[in-house]
Amino acid sequence: MAPTSPFLLALLILGAAGSIGYAIFRLRQWWTRVAAAALGVVLAMTSGVAIVNDFYGYYQTWSALGVDFLGRTPELGRTAPAHRSAAVVETGGVQKLTLSGTVSQISRVGYVYLPPQYYLPAYRAVRFPVLELLHGTPGTPANWLIQLQVPQLMDKLIAAHEMGPMVLVMPAINPLTNGHWQECIDGPRGLDDTYLSTDVPTIIRARYRVSTDPAEWGLLGYSSGGYCAANLALRHRAKFGAAAILDGYFRAKDGPAGAALGGKPALEDANSPLTIARSLRPDTAPMPAFWVSVGTGDRTSLAFDKAFVSALERTVKVTSILQPGGRHDFYTFAHELPPALIWSWPQLAAPGLQRAFPLTASPPVINLAPVQEPRTRVAAKCPTASSHPKTAKRATTPPARLTTACS
Repeated sequence: MAPTSPFLLALLILGAAGSIGYAIFRLRQWWTRVAAAALGVVLAMTSGVAIVNDFYGYYQTWSALGVDFLGRTPELGRTAPAHRSAAVVETGGVQKLTLSGTVSQISRVGYVYLPPQYYLPAYRAVRFPVLELLHGTPGTPANWLIQLQVPQLMDKLIAAHEMGPMVLVMPAINPLTNGHWQECIDGPRGLDDTYLSTDVPTIIRARYRVSTDPAEWGLLGYSSGGYCAANLALRHRAKFGAAAILDGYFRAKDGPAGAALGGKPALEDANSPLTIARSLRPDTAPMPAFWVSVGTGDRTSLAFDKAFVSALERTVKVTSILQPGGRHDFYTFAHELPPALIWSWPQLAAPGLQRAFPLTASPPVINLAPVQEPRTRVAAKCPTASSHPKTAKRATTPPARLTTACS
């Protein structure tokens, strides 16, 4: 029985109602009535938490809940020593580290995933592409490990040759500062844009065997992290080769970024991906490749998603995806993440690495099954058209073939 189980929710509600009813109608001593009523209140509050958790899919297993509650990250046990032999390298490693920026003067804890091939002798001379993962608001880098199970997902996709080996870096994007989330921007309360676009790449390139080519560094984020991926990629187009936006927003004033910028229109325009995209010339270069996905049930975001894609496609082709049945929750993020990772590989990997690690399908096949919500599902809506990515750095890279439930 999972934390999102309807049976669990029914038990909590019945327990709350039963405890309060029993206290009112059956018990006579005041202290027993107070105790039973208190139990009912606790169960009622727990029911409310369960309803919210069920709606957003934050904890879908008891192990995820336990890990987060205890403040532990079990994937850290997967940290791989450099001396592992080729015969036993089947999983990647996760390392926890402090990322201290010299330019932004920001220091935060983050995580790095190293693929199995990082430890293989055959790949000792390879510098791997990097994907910087940006979590939502509120959130922490551990969301990638606990809620979205990224290390296990990467191991599975790489083992199946659906994508190739990449290093993933998971920094913290938005500490609460003076009552405001920072939301990856350079503002009055901190240089978070500088931290994520300059300091984090510098630190990772100094510590790990990763590519120094900016075109082999990408961004991927969900929700507020999606806004961050779009904003950073457009503000620093020469620093990134690709950006994947999962259910993000595209105007600073539509999210916490507006408050972090003090509500100043000039700063908001300079940090609004939609405004930036509309200002680009058709011949703007360099330009990262873009993936933009949104759930069909997230109707608030659909119009802005369409406007952003339309503005961006005047300059670069965009892989634009509608996730059938998806809402703004972890159920949808978990469905969109595997195809976004698969898409990112040919955008970022150098041709030599792509030849050394051929995929089972080239171009990769991207499957988008409908999101199955626990109880309430928004009817799936099929996209009317799909567009394909354009990679300015490597015109020979074929676009991914998109397969949806409507295909």
